[in-house]
Amino acid sequence: GDGTDLTITSGGAVSIAASPLSFSGAATIDTSGNNLLTLDGGTAGVRIDNGIGISSSPDPSNSLILGVATMTPSGNLKACELIPTATLNAGDVGYVMALDAAFTEAGSGTHALMAGLAIESIAITDGAGATTNAASLYIAGAPTKAGTAVTGGLYSIFVDGGDCRFDGDLIMADGK
Repeated sequence: GDGTDLTITSGGAVSIAASPLSFSGAATIDTSGNNLLTLDGGTAGVRIDNGIGISSSPDPSNSLILGVATMTPSGNLKACELIPTATLNAGDVGYVMALDAAFTEAGSGTHALMAGLAIESIAITDGAGATTNAASLYIAGAPTKAGTAVTGGLYSIFVDGGDCRFDGDLIMADGK
């Protein structure tokens, strides 16, 4: 409560036994100077309630905002990359990302769209380079398997039910 800063130098560590750890007002954890901040929840995990903003302030209408700064990467840019490795138990289903949304319509009026996943068009600014192909959604190929791991089909897109609608042209590899 006296406003004194706490500084740990030369590889020191801080262990906080207080629960909950509270901040009165806005707080910043500064990891500048190429220092990594790690939150290790052990077997219990790490829980963040009421939104998170990465390089951007949280917004009450968005649970997670990734506001990646304007940058020139030294290699391929992956603004958000999920790389899970898991061994599934028999009978389990595996997803890298599962979207399970539930919406309630308003009491009146019309909603133009409700969707579990919306992919906006990307904006490409002309520069000195060239782009061969561009897409808002790109799928590199169907899953691969080793041995007899998959007894059914291997599909890049699997629509298990419902109608499919394409408002633009559908262009096949042969140009038709």
